[in-house]
Amino acid sequence: MTDKTRIFFIENLNSGRVKKIIPKLDKAILDNIDQSKFEPVIAKTSTLEEASQVIKEAGDSENSVIVAVGGDGTVNKTINEIAGKNITLGIIPLGSGNALARELNIPLNIKKAVNVINNHKKKEIDLMLVNDKYYGACVGGVGFDALIAEKFEKLTTRGLKNYIRLSVQEYFRYKNIEFTLEINGEKIHKKAFLLSFANTRQYGNNAYIAPKAIIDDGMIDIVILKELKVIDTPGLAAKLFTKKIDNSKYIDYYKANSFKIITGQPEIYIHLDGEPIAINQNFVEVKSKNKMLKVIHNL
Repeated sequence: MTDKTRIFFIENLNSGRVKKIIPKLDKAILDNIDQSKFEPVIAKTSTLEEASQVIKEAGDSENSVIVAVGGDGTVNKTINEIAGKNITLGIIPLGSGNALARELNIPLNIKKAVNVINNHKKKEIDLMLVNDKYYGACVGGVGFDALIAEKFEKLTTRGLKNYIRLSVQEYFRYKNIEFTLEINGEKIHKKAFLLSFANTRQYGNNAYIAPKAIIDDGMIDIVILKELKVIDTPGLAAKLFTKKIDNSKYIDYYKANSFKIITGQPEIYIHLDGEPIAINQNFVEVKSKNKMLKVIHNL
């Protein structure tokens, strides 16, 4: 008789939605996981140390599976713990953006997401490595979106509506950033609203900042949004949600397997998969790590 594969579901109790639906969530997992093939282990965690201990218990073998239950922050923290290990990542998306889940076509419905885990289709995807320390799977950036990520994290109530409201509020007092982009043997000096670097196409919520991005091509898409007029923001927003932003006159679009952003400032604030990070250096160096992470998908 073949041993069952143990699947560790990491529930982030710091996620408001996860904490609110715990009984329903646990029941949905246990009722729908195929227990003829899998042995589910539900782990409730409040700290990174607790999550790390669960991942350690899961082991580092071909059959090791960790499922991040929560939003993009939970997924990102899990990835940073398992990157470079022989562990497969699954996702039950319960966040406001759900960027990686959407890119992997994982349903936002809990029961359907568990069924994707049952089907157990796997593939290898790239990761982005920032300053040889931080991993990201989706989109990172400097400038306006990094500012919003920092402030959004501090809100007691999140969601798309509050994200849009915060963005509008901060837009009118924001000052564009100046930087040098070292890419493909060139040094490009820019003043811009933001610079996004992407392994996947979207921020989340089907907002496609890098519509040409491919999750496993060993390349990073760099999108620079130049200074723009207020009157042009609605049209740009429409392009963002229709996968056409790369056609805007306000966009410069590049591809590279590595690049560096230099600001001349002693500290740079970035976001990585929506998570705000303070980089205590005057540069941000990003490298593509080709097919570094195994994921369960529904493509």
